[in-house]
Amino acid sequence: RRRDGGWFEHVRLGTNYRMTGFQAAVLVAQLGRLSHQTEVRAANVSYFRERLRDYPGFKLAEDDPRAGGHPHYLVTLRYDPEGCAGVPRDLALSALQAEGIPAKPTYPYPLYRNPLFRKDGDLLARYKDWSAPQDYENLALPEAERVCRDGIWLSHTVFLGETKDVDDVLLAIEKLHRHASSLLEVKGAARELK
Repeated sequence: RRRDGGWFEHVRLGTNYRMTGFQAAVLVAQLGRLSHQTEVRAANVSYFRERLRDYPGFKLAEDDPRAGGHPHYLVTLRYDPEGCAGVPRDLALSALQAEGIPAKPTYPYPLYRNPLFRKDGDLLARYKDWSAPQDYENLALPEAERVCRDGIWLSHTVFLGETKDVDDVLLAIEKLHRHASSLLEVKGAARELK
């Protein structure tokens, strides 16, 4: 990363610094809580997924049955503006955040759109004598592009509480649906003022 760049902007191949002994000690102490926290998140995400079906425009994929478990570190929603009166994703995010929901956009672009993979860059996915066979600049993965454009992340911490905490997220989504046309009017009026 660059100091003045974005969190997900990668300009050259990096390294993987290992954790310190102190960090490892803190992690080992936390591992005792992991099973319980994973169970709580799984139950809350299951409840959320079921209730979310009542709100068009928001979809949460089913867990893959081949996986033995899912940590739900990030819960990724697929947002379809048409299911919410045409409210754009970023406006929907602002509305959810105004209700205290820590919703964030997913990646700003797919990994292959990073400066690292540009042909004019000094390191086009090369390391010593090896270089990637893929032409990243001409790569087009429409589903990856769509997820970056329309995705919403909810952190795992949202699902560590009680069912009533998940209900708060659902209530904010319901409120977004109820006031979608007002949000669009305000956005239109703000554009006219510019």
